[in-house]
Amino acid sequence: MSILFNQVILSDYAKEILNDCINTGHFQADGKYTDKVIRFFHTHLSIEKIVLTTSCSHALEAALWLKNIKQQEEVIMPSFNFPSAPNAVLLHRGLVKFCDISLDTLCPDENDMLNRITPLTKAIIPLNYGGISCDLDLLVNAQSDNREWIIIEDSAQCVFSQYKNRYLGTIGDMGCFSFHGTKNIQSGEGGALILNHPDIPLEKAQNMVQKGTNRHQFIQGQTSFYTWVDVGSSYTPSDLLMALLYSQLLEYPEKLMIREQAFNRYQENLSPYIGYKGFIAMTKIPKYNISNHHLFYIRLDNQSTRNQLMKQLKDRNIDSRFHFMPLHQSPMGQRLGYRLDDFPNSRIASETLLRLPLHNHIQPHEVDYVSESIIDILKEL
Repeated sequence: MSILFNQVILSDYAKEILNDCINTGHFQADGKYTDKVIRFFHTHLSIEKIVLTTSCSHALEAALWLKNIKQQEEVIMPSFNFPSAPNAVLLHRGLVKFCDISLDTLCPDENDMLNRITPLTKAIIPLNYGGISCDLDLLVNAQSDNREWIIIEDSAQCVFSQYKNRYLGTIGDMGCFSFHGTKNIQSGEGGALILNHPDIPLEKAQNMVQKGTNRHQFIQGQTSFYTWVDVGSSYTPSDLLMALLYSQLLEYPEKLMIREQAFNRYQENLSPYIGYKGFIAMTKIPKYNISNHHLFYIRLDNQSTRNQLMKQLKDRNIDSRFHFMPLHQSPMGQRLGYRLDDFPNSRIASETLLRLPLHNHIQPHEVDYVSESIIDILKEL
């Protein structure tokens, strides 16, 4: 038996939608499926202001553009992270300021993040990790005393996850989604920028992602021609990608059920073994979250045990993965002046975390095989 870490299988219905898009002859941005996706988010997530982008990276870049981050202004984010967020800051010549994470959630340590705010801070970017979040109200309540900085939720992994009955990505001033091929809802490549604060204009964001033109207003019949009106870039996704995304959105309830059942099965199979042979923890969903079950991980007590387990799972044709290398330990992080021993929780998470196969098509017997293999291997270590 071979267990894939991630698997994408298009349904016949998805292929029908893609063929329909092909038959329209409209492959570029702003076709009928772009409109359908936007309407879906309006209707099902009550998101009023959203622009679709070619990636979550571009959504983060656009968010900092809208905030008008300037040289030497600070943006705070966790070191246990993907490079997209700090790259967005550096592209605007801002200062990247890392914080540590909580080992309970692998999301930012709220107090550490807030304690790093200075008069130069213009944004914080909490990473909502693996379908859950930190206690976002702590950040929002702190912000209410100081509107000099904004909250940009990096919800790349959290489409449809909730925090206290509010969808992640809709709580901060702005939020960013990813529809990459590794995510729950996929368009191959793609993302979205959600604008939640009333002072952040939708039209400015629409112009920005349309090369700085008012093309969106032209398409809507609000102007007789379109022209260059602002600074911008080409961030709009092909309607073919949005057709694929739309099919995935319509099929999401079934996909969520499969992921949730697999997640719960992992928990049921493995929870009796926590504390055994270096197996110290696994994914835990905070009471304030409803998760989209993006991933399931276990943590070992040291890097050597984690690596041995991963290798022996591979020998059994099970594809497991670790995750982020702390950005402060990366070559770029070192160039920014960080020390290797900064942010100890980020280092511990990186060295001890092992993600198990979990995707939209995984079967119960595959989850059982992975679980049984882990237990067998731990007994032999």
